[in-house]
Amino acid sequence: MRHTLPLALTLTALLAACSQPAQQPNQPDPQPGTLSARLLQPSSTTYVNGDLAVSAEVSGSPERVELLKEGEVLAPLTAPYRWSWDTRSAPEGRYALKVRASRGSAQVESSAVQVVVDRTAPTLEERSPEPGSDAADRTVRLTFSEALDPASVTEAELRLEDSLGATVSFERSLSEDGTVLTLQLAALPTPPARLTLTVGEGLRDLAGNALNLELRSWSWNYAEWTLLNTEPLEADISPQGAGLQAVAADGQGRVAIAWDQNDGVTKNVYVKRWHGQGFERLGDPISAFPASTPTESPSIAATPDGELYVAFAESDGKAKDVHVRRLVGNSWEPVGTSLSALPSLESKVGSPAVVTDPQGRPVVAWYEYDGAVSTLSHASIYVARWNGELWEMLAQGGLSASERVADNPRVAVAADGSIYVAWRQDVTVGSARKGSVHVRRLSGDTWEDLGGPQFRQGSAQEPSLVTVGNDIYLSYGDAEIAGSGREVRVQRWTGTAWELIGTPQTVNTAVSATAPHLAADSEGRLWLAWSQKESDLEMLYVRRFSGLEWESYLEGVDAVSSAGTGAFRPQVALSGTHPVIVWRERPAEGQPFGLWVGIGRR
Repeated sequence: MRHTLPLALTLTALLAACSQPAQQPNQPDPQPGTLSARLLQPSSTTYVNGDLAVSAEVSGSPERVELLKEGEVLAPLTAPYRWSWDTRSAPEGRYALKVRASRGSAQVESSAVQVVVDRTAPTLEERSPEPGSDAADRTVRLTFSEALDPASVTEAELRLEDSLGATVSFERSLSEDGTVLTLQLAALPTPPARLTLTVGEGLRDLAGNALNLELRSWSWNYAEWTLLNTEPLEADISPQGAGLQAVAADGQGRVAIAWDQNDGVTKNVYVKRWHGQGFERLGDPISAFPASTPTESPSIAATPDGELYVAFAESDGKAKDVHVRRLVGNSWEPVGTSLSALPSLESKVGSPAVVTDPQGRPVVAWYEYDGAVSTLSHASIYVARWNGELWEMLAQGGLSASERVADNPRVAVAADGSIYVAWRQDVTVGSARKGSVHVRRLSGDTWEDLGGPQFRQGSAQEPSLVTVGNDIYLSYGDAEIAGSGREVRVQRWTGTAWELIGTPQTVNTAVSATAPHLAADSEGRLWLAWSQKESDLEMLYVRRFSGLEWESYLEGVDAVSSAGTGAFRPQVALSGTHPVIVWRERPAEGQPFGLWVGIGRR
């Protein structure tokens, strides 16, 4: 039996069908199964220099699947959706790959994956140490033009040997960006030594391009003595030259140097620290009254954990006080108020010396005139210690051994916290006036004299103090024979008297040894540096005490021998057991003094 619909119902259905909107692209697909597309390979940023395997996962019964490069069709894909892209014809650069699946008017695209086409071989841009150079530490650093594949940086590709062909142990590390390869030697070779590094052919960049390196083996030396700067340390600040310098080393062997220098307006204090590959500037120029009054006589101290303190003298236009700064981050912050024992007299202070005690507190000694500035007839030595909140003057009154000016103070603190201070002062012996060195130790609230004035046949000058454990050592210059040049004496306080350590040191008894400086290394050995004319020029000399005698370490050293200007006023600090020497020297005749730094490796 045949049934028919009424005409009105048929027309209504047709009109309803015609009123439906046309399906738009990317609208939900009315067919069953949701389209999806995902790149399986590559799945993350990939570097390539040849064929790139591509695979995709697609679902939802697509009618068409395409691989897109930067939004343009690179290739059609058919099940199982695998393809090999020969990138050799593509320009080098970075491309975004996607997979697009289509069914009817519906489309879906995968997330983009970056592909870098790179056919350029990496090169070695910088190597340190340079071939044939003298190395200064245990670090070997190679810098490349682009990132290396970490998997290619293997032990087999890097061979380090000494001059006898024996393998030298090291640890290797690749920087986060893959461009810097660092080799850290397990230990410094005993100088003089020569090391050779050979780089294999397996080092490659992320795309697999082999390292382009003509010189795959090169050598450098570990000298007994290495100059750490090839131009004056202060040359990047101003052409004015450096003033007086001071040096200190922390428990990690990092050496910091402070000096004063005119920036073209006035003198400020500057600090740099050796970090193994060069010098880094620490903080801004230091001054209590910036662009106003000049700083004078900087001193620097370091705690074992690396805290740095700087002390210096500076006037506010009326009174000259001692100022102390501490490095906080990369800023030099004041430590308390300025220091003066007699502020009501519009004080004039000089030669501050700063050290730290076992608790890391700074201790400062300085000289200060006792009368009006206009007379400058007498000065005493004063010592203060920071207690964490303010400066405490140690004992009452100033230290003085005569009516003469006391100057050139030095301060040291032993392992048990005992504080020692030394200074130079003229005294009257019979009818003669003699320069002498004096040492006191803080005992409770008083300063205990240790052994009376120290002098020989001339005029004792330029004391230096250092402690080893609880032992205190003193060095100074004086003539052993009347009329001869000053020699350097080193003495230890036995508890009852001063005992001479080794023999007095000199290289020319007719000419005075100047600016002796005493230090101790991490093993408790004593080091002594001074400058002296052996022939025509003042040069540097360094000795190390063996326990029985002073051994020659450096003889007649300067920085610019061709200039013929001489080397002056050395100071020594110890980076572990290696002496770091800082001194003053003109880079050329007629130029201002500059600072030079060298390190001993023997």
